[in-house]
Amino acid sequence: TTNDHTTYDLVVPSAQWKKALEVEADMLWNPRLDEQDMKQEIEAIHNETRFGLDNPDVIAGEKLFELGFEQHRIRRGSLARDDALSNLSRTRLLEYFKTAYHPARIILVVAGDVSSSEVLNEVVRLFDVAKGAAPKLSPPPVEKSQSDFRYAQVRGGFPVPRILLGYHTASTASEDYPALEVLNAILGLGRGSVLARRLKDQKKVILDGNSELLALPDEGYLTIRMDVDPDNIDRAELAALTELELLKREEPDASEMERALAQLECQFWSGRDTVTKRAHALARFESFAGWKRLDERISRLRKVQPEDVTRVAQKYLRTENCSLLECLPAGAEPRNLNTETARRTFQELLEPATVQEIAEREKEVVPAFDIPGSSSPFKFSEVRFPLQTASVLRGPELYIREDHTLPLIHVGFFYAGGKLLEKKEIAGVTALMLQSMLTGTRERAPEQLHRQLEIYGARFRPVVADDYCGFSLTILSKHIEKGLALLAEIIK
Repeated sequence: TTNDHTTYDLVVPSAQWKKALEVEADMLWNPRLDEQDMKQEIEAIHNETRFGLDNPDVIAGEKLFELGFEQHRIRRGSLARDDALSNLSRTRLLEYFKTAYHPARIILVVAGDVSSSEVLNEVVRLFDVAKGAAPKLSPPPVEKSQSDFRYAQVRGGFPVPRILLGYHTASTASEDYPALEVLNAILGLGRGSVLARRLKDQKKVILDGNSELLALPDEGYLTIRMDVDPDNIDRAELAALTELELLKREEPDASEMERALAQLECQFWSGRDTVTKRAHALARFESFAGWKRLDERISRLRKVQPEDVTRVAQKYLRTENCSLLECLPAGAEPRNLNTETARRTFQELLEPATVQEIAEREKEVVPAFDIPGSSSPFKFSEVRFPLQTASVLRGPELYIREDHTLPLIHVGFFYAGGKLLEKKEIAGVTALMLQSMLTGTRERAPEQLHRQLEIYGARFRPVVADDYCGFSLTILSKHIEKGLALLAEIIK
């Protein structure tokens, strides 16, 4: 259950798909909704809520939505209230079920080793049970445009201070949405993003950071998360706001655009590498704009230009559209800060900080990056070849499985050995070795290395298991040769 939809998944052997549909239909059309079962489920949901209240990640997100929204139902959070469910009768539950789970409100997706015509016949037999349009649900309250800077603090079980910045954006139906996706990727997707490269690696004012673009049918919300040292809260907030201000003033260069687009492309295809993920993607796109838009996603993203990113940054990353939440450990020293003081402080310091940052970047030596040109569209093929093995003289043994269902290649480069070979006095040395190998080569600094990999649409991580270790590389197949060359450079 998420903010705007509920999903029931059945994953079964393909020989059993008819039985699975029968089970699903029986559950939807003939629910028992027993009073005693309800009590058990209510208690289970209460336990989930109590677990969520102990989870700093959940609490931080809930509190940000509570601060950033005034009317939208999302401000109530996703955790169930004890009093609401405890007083819920079977009659009320059945009324809600008949309204919200009417057949006309359901999207049914079947993905996998099935025959389309057979599936269609079976779906008509099992699911054509109700006539007429679905009952109308009460529309959610319309959220008014935010017109004032908001600030709040919350204390809890946070191991280190966490800073959250939230901005209202546009829904998925908006023409701005593709540009917002690219903006989000520039900010927080990958090791070459603004948060990781500028604030973590270069300035060292945050310990970790990411960004997320929430997509709802009627609303969008951009969240920036930063974990920081207690002494760096003010510096991190100003540094983050400065980076956002720069995105509003200067268009991203070609390497930054290509890095963001390639990472989004890799993310898109990785989200289709199982039948379950494909089914979810089809249902999600159908609920928003029609499933055919799924095949248009990459081309729509590729139409985004640098000026589009700057435009949406100027439009949505405004101070009056910002909500700032500081999540502090329970025993942290008090911060004598309120909304007006925070707003005035940032207003006074942001312009000088931005001017200074622009001056410093003019002195930077920007490394050259290989920006790939356009390539022919991916051609899907269901043909899958059997596993092949080979051996390189005085080199690795190779295991190759050729698969053309996705434009991705996964490469694993593994050494025999791992945690089990470590002696007590050097426990962790394997992970240290692999991480150290990623801090650059003789030819490239770490920033240049990781940004180039991400420009190729690559995701790269060290792997440490009990009896082996090495690296895992996922990359867009059109860039495999260049990606393998960088992998070889790291290993050599």
